[in-house]
Amino acid sequence: MDTVGLRVAAGAGLGIYVRATEYVQLGFMVRGPVPEGVGTPEHDTRGVPVFMFGTIGRYGGAWFDEHDEIMLPGFSTREERPTGIRREVIAGAVPEDGAADGWRGSFGAGFHALLIGVEAEVRPLELLDFLAGLFGYDPSSDDVPVGGTGGEAD
Repeated sequence: MDTVGLRVAAGAGLGIYVRATEYVQLGFMVRGPVPEGVGTPEHDTRGVPVFMFGTIGRYGGAWFDEHDEIMLPGFSTREERPTGIRREVIAGAVPEDGAADGWRGSFGAGFHALLIGVEAEVRPLELLDFLAGLFGYDPSSDDVPVGGTGGEAD
């Protein structure tokens, strides 16, 4: 799941992007009808955020997504606030913002046209991390030990 990501979306959105790391990227993406905080407490005009299903790096699941991003070579608004990603996790293990997505080294593309969206990406450096993991190494330092507590023998 670290190496290949695939996501599908259903809900209001518009955008298209291509990315070959953060240094060669171009596009924009807007998901979710109205930014948070618009409306009154009695009448929230935000509507329903976009429903997403798929993987983000090692994370996979289902979530509602609000996403406003501009992508230019060497620049993205992905991790800025208040325009960054906001997620309300429904199922699975999904990071709640864009900071943990590992997008900077990814190669991918995505589009969202009105009510349907698709994104796919590959992270080549994570493939090297996977192969090293077969021999007990973790160059990315992103693996969680499995089994015992890491202390005394169980």
